[in-house]
Amino acid sequence: MTDSTPTFPSHRREVSRPAVEVPHGAWDTAAHVYGDPARFPFASGPKPFLPDPDSTMAELMRIHATLGIERGVLVQATSYGADHGLLREALALGEGRYVGVAVLSDDVSDDTARELTAAGVVGCRINLPGWLNTPPTDEQVLRRIERIRVLGWNVALHVDATVLVERAALLRSIDDVDVCIDHLGHFSASIEEDHPAWDVLDDLLSKENWWIRLSNADRGSDESTAYLDMVPIIRRFAEMAPGRSVWGTDWPHVFYKKDRMVDDGTLLDLLAEALDPATFHDVLVEAPRRLYRSAT
Repeated sequence: MTDSTPTFPSHRREVSRPAVEVPHGAWDTAAHVYGDPARFPFASGPKPFLPDPDSTMAELMRIHATLGIERGVLVQATSYGADHGLLREALALGEGRYVGVAVLSDDVSDDTARELTAAGVVGCRINLPGWLNTPPTDEQVLRRIERIRVLGWNVALHVDATVLVERAALLRSIDDVDVCIDHLGHFSASIEEDHPAWDVLDDLLSKENWWIRLSNADRGSDESTAYLDMVPIIRRFAEMAPGRSVWGTDWPHVFYKKDRMVDDGTLLDLLAEALDPATFHDVLVEAPRRLYRSAT
């Protein structure tokens, strides 16, 4: 990391309580945590952003308490590469209320993967857009998918509209593990109705092993606060994947390019605005329990 690594706004220390009643057992299925760089150094190589080391597990749990969130998914931060030391520690601090999503690069041994499973890891993130890191090849992706199948994990798949179209054949071939598309596929409020990515998504989400994460609507919005222009997008995705839609904050909102940092309470109210009460409950409680195989 160099002095030229860009920084972005830090997360809000104080978030609002949602106006909507958050159901008992609600999940945040997309959060990242960071820690003291002296104990948990970042992986070598260039970084697209410099994360805030105050975005700790303790801070996340405090914010979850304000929001009414009881369960969560901790996604391995790209800043740490395949070193899962912080993730393991955070899962232990969560005392069974959180599960983990790891990075399963080729240098992560099978023994390490089994140890991660024992620590509470249930999934692997795969990042395909080139703007976040160097994307894996089709061969690498399929090799990871086979390992994920053997481990009994699922996939957190990071794509955007361009990737969906360019790598549609690869994605359509994945049919034997659960795959959750992150962050509404990075669709924005202004995406064209005839964009070919819609057809790819419609095909993928028609399959029972494909899921969608209704997160990052704030980033896709052209608005600075309420993000109501994303209501049709959220609603459409939920209708495309009934019973297979989950939600997440993407806390602590690293790499955030809007002038005003999002208030996480607003994101829950936005979700409630987009969905009917039964779907809202399913997205927050029942669907994540099904995806992450949780009985509690």
